[in-house]
Amino acid sequence: MIRNNQRSYCPIPVKRSANLLGVSKSGYYSWLKRNGHDRIAARDRLIIEEMHKIIHKYPGYGYRRMTRQLRWHVYIVNHKRVLRLMRENGLIFKNKTFHPITTDSEHANPVHLLYSILLSFSLPR
Repeated sequence: MIRNNQRSYCPIPVKRSANLLGVSKSGYYSWLKRNGHDRIAARDRLIIEEMHKIIHKYPGYGYRRMTRQLRWHVYIVNHKRVLRLMRENGLIFKNKTFHPITTDSEHANPVHLLYSILLSFSLPR
């Protein structure tokens, strides 16, 4: 009732509305916050379902491409929200780090003398 009043043309202040209904202003706001959280979770659930569909189709997509895809599917999201949802649901794609091979052990050149001595020498345990 208070929420509908706040959306009207000439709203009554929240404090006065709460007093008329016999509830405290802070109680009204805490109730509103609890109900608002349920609405946000329900809205996020729809986005998460869509994200699962996109990840199934394009498994390598990160949060930036995911954001573009969700916007293309007419969801109003920003990159920070998409990144948070992907982290919470384990949908982040981890790139494999590239480690170039810098040593060619199968070369035909002679082995350096000091290196061959170090290879043959072993320390007692």
